[in-house]
Amino acid sequence: MLDAYVVGHGITELAAALELAEVGLRVRIAAPAQASAPAAAEASAAGPSPEAPDRGEPDDDGAIRALLAHLAAPIGTKPGEERAANTAVHTAAGLAAITCPPGRTLLRGANGQWAPLPEVNVWGIPAVPMSGEAAALLGGRGALRASVDRVRPVLTIGKTVGLGALVRSRMGQQVLDRVVNTLVGARYGVPADNVDVAIAAPGLNGALTSAGSLSGAVLTEAESYVARETLVRPAVGWAGLRAALLERLALYNVQFGAAATTVTELAVDAEAPNQHMTPHWQVREDTGEVFDVVALAAGRDGSRETPAALQSIELGLHAVPGAVIWRPQLTAVVPEASVPEHVLTAVAALEAAAGEGHGRGSTPHTVSIGTAAIEPLAVGAGWSVRYEEAGAGHWRVTAAGPAQIAADALNTADTPRALSADALAQVHAEVPALAGARAAWVLAPWATVTERDAAEAALAAERSDREWLLHAGRELHAGNLADSIADARQAAVHLRRRLVGISD
Repeated sequence: MLDAYVVGHGITELAAALELAEVGLRVRIAAPAQASAPAAAEASAAGPSPEAPDRGEPDDDGAIRALLAHLAAPIGTKPGEERAANTAVHTAAGLAAITCPPGRTLLRGANGQWAPLPEVNVWGIPAVPMSGEAAALLGGRGALRASVDRVRPVLTIGKTVGLGALVRSRMGQQVLDRVVNTLVGARYGVPADNVDVAIAAPGLNGALTSAGSLSGAVLTEAESYVARETLVRPAVGWAGLRAALLERLALYNVQFGAAATTVTELAVDAEAPNQHMTPHWQVREDTGEVFDVVALAAGRDGSRETPAALQSIELGLHAVPGAVIWRPQLTAVVPEASVPEHVLTAVAALEAAAGEGHGRGSTPHTVSIGTAAIEPLAVGAGWSVRYEEAGAGHWRVTAAGPAQIAADALNTADTPRALSADALAQVHAEVPALAGARAAWVLAPWATVTERDAAEAALAAERSDREWLLHAGRELHAGNLADSIADARQAAVHLRRRLVGISD
C-alpha cells in the first residue's frame, strides 16, 4: 500500500510530491517515460534555449524563489537556513532565481505613431498627465483632461470598484481607451471596466484617498506596480527546474510509475479509526499493476490535457471547466528580421534616446525584460499583439484574444473549441510573424475579487469535504504558477500531517 499517489508531473504537482516524500512517506508518481528518474539527470543539464530564454512568471509572494532555494539547499537544511545556503551550490545547480524587471512599453500615440508609456505609471495611468510622454500618447486635449484629476475632489473616498470607472471619472475617456484598455486587455482579456482595482492595482484606491488624486496615487504605488510586474525564472529554465525536482524526489526513493489508466475512490467508513493507514483510492496503471493508496494528488495544469484516469473523479466546483476562464493565444519566438520594421525603428529610437541598449539593468541574476510594443488587432474586440525583445536577436510575439468562460470556449469538458478559420487567417495576415503558429486556449487571470474569492472558497470546501484528495495545479489559480506552487506545498504539508497520524 502507498501513502500517496500523484497523477500529474508538472512543477506544481512535483513540488507537492516532494513535501510528502521528505517526511518518509511512500509516494509514487505517474509520469511519462521521459520524466522517469533515470532521465532526470540528463534533463537537468538542459538549460533554456540561447535563442529565447524562458519567460519568467510573476512571483509576488516569493513562492517560486522559495522553491528554488529549497531545492538548492543541501538536504537536511532547516527552513530558516535556506536563504544562507551555499551560493556556489545554488548557482552550480542552475537553480538561481533570475529576476526580470519590466522594460519600457510602446503604444500607439495620438498621432498614430509609437510612443512610450510614461516611466512612472500604473497600467499606463500617468503620474504627471501633462508630461511630454503622456501628451504624446494622449494628445494635447487628452493630457489636459487627465490633468483635471489634480484639482478634482475625491468623492468616493477610494471605493470605486472597477478600474475602468476609476480612470474614466478621474482622467477621462482618452486615458482609458488609448492606454489602460490596451494594457489591461492584453493581460486579462477583458476591458478595464470588467477588472477590479483590487485585482489589477491593489492599494491604488487607498493611495487615491491619501493622495487626493489618481495621479498622486500612481506616484505612490508605482514602485509596488513595478514589483508586481517583475518576473522570476530559474537560471536553468522551467524544464530544468522540473528535472531538478525529479532528481530530488529520486533521492527520497519516490517511485516513478507508468501512466495511470483508472483511479477509483474506495468506500471507506469515515468514522473508522486509523484513517491514515486505510486505502481510500485504487489506481491502475497501463502495465496492469494496481495500487491501493491512502491519498491521491491530482494535477490540474491548465493544459486541458487532463489525464484520462482523473476524468472518472467527480471534481469539486472549483475544478470543473465552468469555473475556469480561457482565452485564445498564438505565440512564436522569431528572429529580429521577422518583426515589423516600424516596431524595430521605434524600439531603437526609444533606447537611443534613453542611452540604453539591450540588457539594460542586467546583472548575473537580474535581466531586464526587453522593450515591448503592444497594439490592438482588427480581428475583433479584445484582440491585441505584443512584440517583446527575447534576447540574442530574437523576439517573442504573442497575439491574444478575449477571455471567455469555459462553457463558451470549449465544446466539451476537455476539448477546446477551435478558433474559427477566418479569425486565425486574419491574425496570420495582421501579424506575419505568427504565420504558421497554432492557436491554443490558455488560462486567463482572475479579473474580479468575486471570481477569485469564489474559486478559493470552492477549493477550500472541496479539501474540507475530501481530505484524502489533493487537487493542485495552475488551473486552480487562473494560470498563476507561483500561487499554485505555494498552495500545493502548503496543502501537501497539511496532508502529510494526516498521513503520519499527527493531525486529524
